[in-house]
Amino acid sequence: MVRLSDVLNGISESGMKIDLFKEYDHSMFQQFPGMVKCEDGLFRFPKESGRTNIPMMMALMATLI
Repeated sequence: MVRLSDVLNGISESGMKIDLFKEYDHSMFQQFPGMVKCEDGLFRFPKESGRTNIPMMMALMATLI
């Protein structure tokens, strides 16, 4: 498991500036039991599970300053 703070601090400490950070509530594969494949082909927890706001993937763009 990678902690988000380790990623963000590592980028900051390496002299980079974060230009974009986005979290997604889906995954490209069934990462955990209970996730279901949706019409768009991505895997999510069903709404009735109460776990719909758990980040599964992130996108990050940074530039060297």
